[in-house]
Amino acid sequence: MNGSDKQFEHILAIEDRKGQRIITLNQKMYSLGRSTKNSIVIFDRQVSRTHATIIKQQKGNRNCTFWIYDGNLQGKRSTNGIVINKKRLLSHQLQVGDLIMLGDNTVLKYYQFSTKTVQLLRSAKKLGNSTISTILMSKQEIKQTVVL
Repeated sequence: MNGSDKQFEHILAIEDRKGQRIITLNQKMYSLGRSTKNSIVIFDRQVSRTHATIIKQQKGNRNCTFWIYDGNLQGKRSTNGIVINKKRLLSHQLQVGDLIMLGDNTVLKYYQFSTKTVQLLRSAKKLGNSTISTILMSKQEIKQTVVL
């Protein structure tokens, strides 16, 4: 098995007022909120201008984890908080299948897929991005990393 077989992509599936979309987490930091200044804009009036922050933490050469924090990095929390797996939290290390609520209407789900799986999903032209989003946002839980 070569080095690329061990690589994974971290996916955030988002459903808000504008619909469903998929974000591949490949940067060190993301701000999430209603303001267009955020790296991930959330279309929901119950979401603060800067509602949450996601930070990547590198573990060795290939492994990393992502943490989500309520509010911005200057300590200003969101108005309605973040709820992860039905628990109101200030911070949380994201785990595969986590369900994150921002306000009452915005849902985020966190996944980790092998690079091969992501390439297959992207090459499945018949599915399209919206169908893949619908699959990822389904009510079924995916509790393990999908590896092909």
